[in-house]
Amino acid sequence: MTRTTATRQGQVWTFDYTIGFLLFLFALLVVLSTLVKTVLVPDDFSDVARSADAVSQLLMGTGYPSSWRSDDVISAGLLTDDGLSMRKAGYLAALAQGDYDGSKALLDTRYEYAITFQERNGSYVPIGDSCFIGSPSVSAQQTPLRQPVRTAYYAYGTGSEQLLPAMEALNATIYEGDQLGALLGNRTNYDLIVMEEPRLSATTPPYDAQKAADLEDFVQRGGTLFLIGNVSLPELYGLNLTSANLSPSAAGTGVNDTFLNLTDLTVDSIPSTASTISFTNESRYESLAASTAEQDYAAAFTDGDGDVYYLGGLSGTINGTGEPLLNYTADRLNATSLRDSADCAAVTIPSTDVQHLVAVRRLVAYQGRILLMTVTVWENR
Repeated sequence: MTRTTATRQGQVWTFDYTIGFLLFLFALLVVLSTLVKTVLVPDDFSDVARSADAVSQLLMGTGYPSSWRSDDVISAGLLTDDGLSMRKAGYLAALAQGDYDGSKALLDTRYEYAITFQERNGSYVPIGDSCFIGSPSVSAQQTPLRQPVRTAYYAYGTGSEQLLPAMEALNATIYEGDQLGALLGNRTNYDLIVMEEPRLSATTPPYDAQKAADLEDFVQRGGTLFLIGNVSLPELYGLNLTSANLSPSAAGTGVNDTFLNLTDLTVDSIPSTASTISFTNESRYESLAASTAEQDYAAAFTDGDGDVYYLGGLSGTINGTGEPLLNYTADRLNATSLRDSADCAAVTIPSTDVQHLVAVRRLVAYQGRILLMTVTVWENR
């Protein structure tokens, strides 16, 4: 009996050991399988987080080309000279509204995304007439607005201020003569500055180099500068009104999506005494009307976040219709007196059928203040 009992106990122990060893091997295989999956297959949340960070870093660059527009964008960075370009943000918003999948490809993400900008007090900054960039599943509590374009008008005061009545009708702030310094000091208060026969070199201080720097700063920050007639300030974009050296072959791409659209302008009769424009190194230059093969009577180009327009004068007729150029110009300025915008109360990311949501926040400079840019990326279930 003793030998039989010992044998049976040995068999039980062997069986238990075998079962235990098999369970250990099974557990080990499960652990190894989990480790292999962790190493070889990225966690979904981690991938979403990496994508959110990559998108935010891309947006914090200038993009390519550095002055990209909707028709030539390769990389959609939103900065210009280390500050936020609301123009580029508007282009990306329009692309997302018209071709959302295309905007995702441009940002190199396969996930859903939304981009917002907020002031320090938490209020949302409108991007054109929208409150966010990104997925159509995002909702915004917003009120459409048509805001007046803040306009200033300056003339040297030679009695040739033909646009003055139209500018007064638009409630533009009027400057003349030696008030140029005051205008330049107040430039951040305006969206559009119209200068008619300004003769900038003839005015009192600030001196010419500072005048040019102030006007270029105004444009680069997103302003529109409209020059008419005798500018007389070569320091401004190398402007030369006495000799022209820009041939038609040097013209850049069109600017038909800019604030003050003059791209359909053709001047039928250009006075022989008209001023002409010439400048170099502008990648987006467009001749709107040429008096000779190398002299442009009307032109437009981009600088930073804004636009510059030039007309050699307001005489002549246009577009084969006999319409006076003065009337055409006044009508175009009147058409830009209001700008579409939005009052943004809230932006809501969808909460149903959403997983692995990541928000990356970055500070970005914009027109002398700091905004909070939030890039939210998520995966739908």
